[in-house]
Amino acid sequence: MSRQSAATINFVLTAYAQGFANDLLQQQMVVNALCPTVPVSGASGGFKIFSDENSFRVYNTQRGLGGRARRIEFDATDGSFNCQPQALEVTIDDHERDLAAAGGNPVAGELLDQGKIRALINSTALSHYDKVVAFVIANTTAVADRGNWSNEDVDPIDQIDEQLEALSVDVGSVANINLVLSTSAWRALRNHKKTKARCSGVQVGGITREQLQSILMFPANVVIGAVSKLSSKLGQTTKTKANIVGGNAILTYSVPSPTPYDPSAFKCFTTGSGNVNAVRSYRDESARSDVHAVDWSEDIKATSTLAVKRLAVT
Repeated sequence: MSRQSAATINFVLTAYAQGFANDLLQQQMVVNALCPTVPVSGASGGFKIFSDENSFRVYNTQRGLGGRARRIEFDATDGSFNCQPQALEVTIDDHERDLAAAGGNPVAGELLDQGKIRALINSTALSHYDKVVAFVIANTTAVADRGNWSNEDVDPIDQIDEQLEALSVDVGSVANINLVLSTSAWRALRNHKKTKARCSGVQVGGITREQLQSILMFPANVVIGAVSKLSSKLGQTTKTKANIVGGNAILTYSVPSPTPYDPSAFKCFTTGSGNVNAVRSYRDESARSDVHAVDWSEDIKATSTLAVKRLAVT
């Protein structure tokens, strides 16, 4: 007989995990700005690629009497997604349960389970955040001769405005634009003398995020990516951390409630809610512990090369 029992879906912890995942605002703000999640009914399907060939096509919608309606066409450049299974799990040792029960709290076991789930979802969210940012950077080319904000003669706001204008021409809109800045890029921008010169009156320090939004030529959702990760390998004595967004300023066009057929720059197709399909629980007898495993599936795709601009900030 196997010492590891069959896993079953834990519906109570699944609901808890999905709710907690949706509350991770800092990670979600950056991820949603760069690569919003698109829930899909099946693990595979098609999506529209908005490239120079078929982006923002204009249709003649007039229909003659007795005539047929013009259909939206999808050409051969349209892509397909194939969500791959993902999983991460956490254990609760029997000794942990004994210690929790010793306190006499009747809900101690439930609180222990919830605490482990929170730790698990935090790890899945951080891993997803890192994966999204790495994908976006790998699938974009930094605009040449821009982002050199250490140069006192360069105007960072003017450079961002330039990219905002280029992005608006490419996507045909000034709405739904996001600006994601790493902490180092944000520091370089807000403390630049040309940025400070734009502020009226007496102001101590650099501009605020809200002031930056009002200075830009078009309204943009400004998001500061402050999440870091350990860049050192497991077991190394010297621990080093790095900002996941790195030295980048990334502008994206991303519509609310995206579908497979809108021109957002990047999308994460998934069959789960908050990257949680289900929490499965099983007994691992060999380790003398209970195990909670989170399962989901996802496929990150670049869906519009027109809808993103990236500056490598130095």
